[in-house]
Amino acid sequence: MSFYRNLIHSHIVAILDNPEPIHKIRRQIIPFAHGTILEVGVGPCVNFLYYDPEKVNKVYALEPNPGMTVPAEKPTSPDGI
Repeated sequence: MSFYRNLIHSHIVAILDNPEPIHKIRRQIIPFAHGTILEVGVGPCVNFLYYDPEKVNKVYALEPNPGMTVPAEKPTSPDGI
């Protein structure tokens, strides 16, 4: 299970985590966040790009899957680039 969880699952999530319908919702909702944020199951950190730095002073990110730490260290742009 750890091979799948740490390697296969993390790559699938990193590739599929921001499809256009979800991207649109993130663009609309996440900029309303303010103060201190706790993200549980942060995955590849896709949400980080949508936080307004004028409103958010700190983000705590928890990820229980050790296989997601590599994708989490390399966030992409909101357009997946």
